[in-house]
Amino acid sequence: MDYEKIILDMLNRTCALEADVNLLKSKDNYTEKVRTSDIEKYILEFKQNLKLKGHSYVVIIANDLHKELGLKNRMPMVCNAMRKVMLKGDEILHQTESGNSSTLKIKYYL
Repeated sequence: MDYEKIILDMLNRTCALEADVNLLKSKDNYTEKVRTSDIEKYILEFKQNLKLKGHSYVVIIANDLHKELGLKNRMPMVCNAMRKVMLKGDEILHQTESGNSSTLKIKYYL
């Protein structure tokens, strides 16, 4: 058996796994640093881009936004941000009793 080759292969695999773990940790850190104001800014920019493209409204669902931003366990923050950027005339199309559900759906007029 070529033990040197086996050891080098195991070392390479270990290094690759360590890189994957570090990448996952950095994503968790990103999630922890996100604030409601960051999500609000994202929504406002998204709405502005659609308005420039000629759209008259957009419907946003909390779960879709949560996934798009790569967040973990930040649904209340997403829902609060969605409500904060509402303007007169915007409509809540669906909301649960808690108000912080992944199914929160808001129609924003642009």
